[in-house]
Amino acid sequence: MEEVRMKKDWMCPHCIEEKGINPYWICNSSLCLKKRKMEPTGIAIYQAREQGYKSVAHLLMDKLKHDGWLKVNDDDDDLNRH
Repeated sequence: MEEVRMKKDWMCPHCIEEKGINPYWICNSSLCLKKRKMEPTGIAIYQAREQGYKSVAHLLMDKLKHDGWLKVNDDDDDLNRH
């Protein structure tokens, strides 16, 4: 939390996605994942760290990149394959 408080330009992953800065960086809450027709991760931080990721969000971002998922447009809440 202290690191986040120190960074004035910090944005949560969901806000970053909405601004289009990084289309793979999504909120990993169960509500947002279900909205995108994705399986909620549950408590996946241990799995993410075992695989070398800093967070579950980083794990999901990498998975989305490798699986070829892209957000088609800002009006569409679903992620679509390209």
